Amino acid sequence: MIDTIFSGLLRSSVICQKCNYQSDTHDPFLDISLPIKRKLKLTLEQCLDSFFEPELIDCDYKCSKCKKLTSVS
Repeated sequence: MIDTIFSGLLRSSVICQKCNYQSDTHDPFLDISLPIKRKLKLTLEQCLDSFFEPELIDCDYKCSKCKKLTSVS
């Protein structure tokens, strides 16, 4: 019963910066580690927004569609 309430499926998307192809993965989770900044007194909703913000990753990722090395978000 506990895992029915607290577990979920997290979708992670990788987007090629050259062709905009999006690759998705789905991972089960039982908890999420949220960034909590006490001095700013953020709400739970603000912490979740921060957790799910896209980030640019400067790397040599090989896109499965265009086959080029690129950065991803």
